[in-house]
Order: sequence, then structure tokens, then C-alpha cells
Amino acid sequence: MHLVLASGSIWRKELLSWLNLPFQVIVSDFDETSITSNDPEELVASLAVAKAQVVTEAIRHQSHPETKRLHPELEGKHYEPTLVIGADTVIVVSREDGSLQILGKPKDEQEARFMLTALRAKTHQVYTGVAIVNVETGEKVVEVDRSLVTFGNFSDQELSLYLQTKEYVDKAGSYQILGHARRFLDNLEGSLTGVVGLPLQKTANLLETMGLIIPVNVREVVLAKTGFPD
Repeated sequence: MHLVLASGSIWRKELLSWLNLPFQVIVSDFDETSITSNDPEELVASLAVAKAQVVTEAIRHQSHPETKRLHPELEGKHYEPTLVIGADTVIVVSREDGSLQILGKPKDEQEARFMLTALRAKTHQVYTGVAIVNVETGEKVVEVDRSLVTFGNFSDQELSLYLQTKEYVDKAGSYQILGHARRFLDNLEGSLTGVVGLPLQKTANLLETMGLIIPVNVREVVLAKTGFPD
């Protein structure tokens, strides 16, 4: 069974490698702004499916000229049978009036500063959706992980120093919890890998549902790699 990760995220690639399964990365070119929802669970599930489906269709139609242009890495390769993994993450934080705000990826440093200021000294929710599509049969399975993350009351100077690292680029909520932003972490309830962008235990369970055998103990691997159980 061939495995494809439909994401350009370095961290998702790293996390998936912890399962000790061979896989290939084919980046999905799906426009994330084309799907909107006020329900974060529905949003990440829909986006994860859409990302996986775009790559699934590219694999199915490798000979199409447009596919060759967008995905030259598919040229001359055969992918049967194949499972495609898609994932998406959003952050949800409470506004002062009690309403919920969904945070995706920042457009620039100014928006990243706004997002991280909104998360400072608060508990926020992290939703990550994972979808797996069987290229041959069209069968798909989807799971959504929800975790709670609490940031400490970091200073404006600490925030400015963090922004200088540019780690916020292309990160939901403008941070990567296993990177420099780990210093902001006060408490975590749920899946660390879900917060990073690919809930590994849920992903492993879905892959097993689709017929793959996972050769590692996910909890032990995550604990050894991060110091956190997953």
C-alpha cells in the first residue's frame, strides 16, 4: 500500500515519519479560503478532505496536461493501491464579548502579532482534521482532534523576539508548539501532535482502518520524541 501526504508542512512530514512507514509528499494546491464555516470541527474536516481529494484526483489523472503542469513529480509513476492523507488545523479563541474567533494562518507579521496577543495568558482550542482517501475505491475516513492549550503571560518583548524568528509563517494561530513558541506553553490538555498539525494516534487508527499495519507504539514514540504522551 503506497502512502501519500498531501501537505507541504515540514512538521506534518516529520510527525508522519514517526510511524516508520514509507510515504511520499505531494503538496495539495487546494485553495483553503474557498471553504468557510463558523464551526471549527466542520471546517477542519472539510478542508482535510478537500486537500486529500485534490491530490487523489491528481494521481488518478496523471496523464492530463494540467496535472503534469501542476504536479511534475507524478510523471511516469504508478500509485496503486494508494492512500492519501490530508490535514488542516485552526485555532479557536474567545473574544472579550464571549464570542469565538477562528484563527487560521496569518497574512503577515502584523496579523501574527495580533493573533498571539489574543492568545496570551488564555486557554484556546486547537482543532485538527485528518482525512484519508483510498485513490482506487474513493473510500474516505475523517477524524477531528480537539486539544486545549494555555499560554503564559509572555511580554511584548518576548513576542517581538518570537516574531523575528519568522516561525509564525504558514502556521495556524501564528505558532508552532514544538518550535520557539514552546516557551509560551503553560499547559496542554489533549494531543500534542494534534496541536502540531497531525494527531498521530488518530492518524494511525485511521490508517489501520484502511488496511495498514502500524509497526510502532505511537504513544511510546511521541513520548520519546517530545516528552509528552499523545
